[in-house]
Amino acid sequence: MNVLILNHEFPPVGGGAGTATIQIARELATLGVSITVMTSAYANLPKTELRDGYTIHRVPAWRKDTLESHPHEIISYLVSVMAKSTLFCIKNRPNLIHTFFGIPAGIIGYTLKQVLGSPYLISFRGRDVHGGKDGITGLMKTVSLPIWHKANACVANSDGLRQIAQRISPKLDVGVIPNGIDTQRFYPSPESTNTIKKLLYVGRLEPYKGLDVLLKALANIQNEPWHLQMVGDGSLRHELPKLAQELNLSDRVTFEAHPPDKMPSVYQQADLFVLPSIVEGMSNAVLEAMASGLPIVATRIPGSEELITDGKNGLLVQASAKEPLSNALSTLLKSSNLRQTLGHNARLDAEKRSWRSVAESYLTLYNEIDRKTASCVASSAS
Repeated sequence: MNVLILNHEFPPVGGGAGTATIQIARELATLGVSITVMTSAYANLPKTELRDGYTIHRVPAWRKDTLESHPHEIISYLVSVMAKSTLFCIKNRPNLIHTFFGIPAGIIGYTLKQVLGSPYLISFRGRDVHGGKDGITGLMKTVSLPIWHKANACVANSDGLRQIAQRISPKLDVGVIPNGIDTQRFYPSPESTNTIKKLLYVGRLEPYKGLDVLLKALANIQNEPWHLQMVGDGSLRHELPKLAQELNLSDRVTFEAHPPDKMPSVYQQADLFVLPSIVEGMSNAVLEAMASGLPIVATRIPGSEELITDGKNGLLVQASAKEPLSNALSTLLKSSNLRQTLGHNARLDAEKRSWRSVAESYLTLYNEIDRKTASCVASSAS
């Protein structure tokens, strides 16, 4: 089995989709699949790299930021990867093309199928479907729909994301293969001795993450000793510190870049994890926090509801509402026993989600697509 994976994001570039790509590629390689990844060039990273049994090609993309991607960078990636992937497919004839995100990578899959007949699979990751709200609209929807429907298969990383995709296009068949987690890399530390309890958020600093609501909720918690560490970057990198200052929280909130190599220790130093998103696919950060034995406070939205059982491994609250979020955070800050119980259960749940099982699910789908493609070719020949 020979598979070409396309994703404009690949660590250190990107968020959860990049993390998923690297883990799935590695596990598929150990399962005997020949994997080639084509992604965006960044800084001084090598143009070609052999890693863990698979090959990475980085194409010019004018990428300047690890998390935030601008339209001209997307366009440059499309132009570069179109040429390189076309040559790759002509020379190597991969069994299929696996695209992460309907846009931009799905555009390449769609084009290569039209031109060369190459089958392609789309992994929906989140923003390519929900658009930061409750579903893509306008030009994004117009471009996406034919790409979705021409794909040999579409897979969402959560049932909630599948539902959004099928609400946008009711006739679309969408499977679900959830994210996994590396429980050997992310694991609990000994019980925290922090006198000032550390709250942790990891992810993009974007409007759909509900971070303004988080800061306003924390402004209501004055009697408990806490400090919020926000790890990530995005379009709100300047606005959120200003909001923290307006709420008199500047000395209680820290904004930091995303240090990939240090993330296990970042989680281990925290006392609880919070994800106040308005919409999500399936958060890798929540899975990493669960594996690290942290209790989770998250909003009651599709994706998060598939990971968090209220009162078992975390607390679920209404999205975009500061009072319920404030109450949940206050409850956990006050009770070390509750934090310990929820965190222990979170770790147990994380141990059931391995990247190997995710890769095996994808390999089953790869083989199914390959059989159907071969059958169609044989029928056409006869």
